[in-house]
Amino acid sequence: MKNYRLQTTEGVRDYLGDEAYLKKKIEIKVLDFLYRYGYEPVKTPTFEYVDVFATDETSQQPDLYTLINHQGEFLALRNDMTSAIARVVATKDHTSLFPKKYCYVENTFRYPVRYQGKSHEFTQAGIEFIGSKDIQSDVEVIKIAIQCLKSFHLSSFAVHVGDSQFLKTLFQDLKLSQQEQEVLQDYIERKDFVSFKSFLKKTNLPKDLVDSIINLMLSAGKISYLNQVKEQFKEYSCSKCLNHLFEFYDLLKLLHLEQYIVFDFSINSYGRYYTGIIFQIFTLGLTRPIVSGGRYDDLLKEFGLDVPAIGFGLDVDGLIELLKTEQKQEKRYLSIVLDDSILFSEEENQKRRAHHEVIHESIFKTVEETIAYGKEKKYDGVLVYQNQNVTLIQLDGEDQ
Repeated sequence: MKNYRLQTTEGVRDYLGDEAYLKKKIEIKVLDFLYRYGYEPVKTPTFEYVDVFATDETSQQPDLYTLINHQGEFLALRNDMTSAIARVVATKDHTSLFPKKYCYVENTFRYPVRYQGKSHEFTQAGIEFIGSKDIQSDVEVIKIAIQCLKSFHLSSFAVHVGDSQFLKTLFQDLKLSQQEQEVLQDYIERKDFVSFKSFLKKTNLPKDLVDSIINLMLSAGKISYLNQVKEQFKEYSCSKCLNHLFEFYDLLKLLHLEQYIVFDFSINSYGRYYTGIIFQIFTLGLTRPIVSGGRYDDLLKEFGLDVPAIGFGLDVDGLIELLKTEQKQEKRYLSIVLDDSILFSEEENQKRRAHHEVIHESIFKTVEETIAYGKEKKYDGVLVYQNQNVTLIQLDGEDQ
């Protein structure tokens, strides 16, 4: 019989040693970075009433971890910070002046129905800019996402930008039924463009138009590509959705950030509540987006508050994957005292710790045992204190 005391459940994991330390450092650094842009930290409960995460706009109930409390009430583990913060604003912070800016670093929990073997617990950092529909708020949010990644010395990334209403409006222009639209949106969300293509060809749409839509799903590009899309679909009302993207691009150009932008109308996101600009940031070394976000002007209506909003979530676990091989680790030493030099050793070790070195005081009685332990645990060296002096034994063989 399986011993569950010695197992972790599917989709979760432990963090140990350097990786756990790196994770905490990243969380602290990201939160401090976002706070310095004027975003106030917020924490929400790990579990809430299921209605918070299963509103009409989100339609995300199948992915929820649900439970029933002793009072028989249906609860859910937090699967999305945006909905949780929307509830906070509507119930705790709606009387003071807007806009409101929040930042967070929290764990979220999702059951990935379609993807077996994937993580079920995620650490996510992000911001929510609530109460402004101005294009400057769109620019600010994406600017902060870019600058946050750059603060970790990441440079090989691209910001894929689209509009959540473009395809929706196009499908309505083409008189596709609601069921047909939902099927196509589901294929886009799953990146199943083979089925998307097959389904679209079975409709009564002209072949050249079908080819244009399929090409739209398989292509992305710079500002010239956006001009091309506008020309291709100029006869349809969906082309009006692109005007906002052109203005958005011009403002980013003033900030010298346009080189990161790629226009992509195939992107979709976990949250189905987006109403305008939507974006995902992809970086070298990670197959999934490191940042996802967009505008969600209707979500807070589900909580009784009619205000626009935009935000993003950053995948902290993904950031760890990118940084753990590049992160320069602090020097780590073992310390052993062979006589009455204990006070001297304490003072010297404190100086080293102040310079970001890690000093582990050995419990062994001999230098030989300490060296053996240090090699096993991959320490950089052993500090030997004797006669009010210190000798550094490098574990690569060079003594000082």
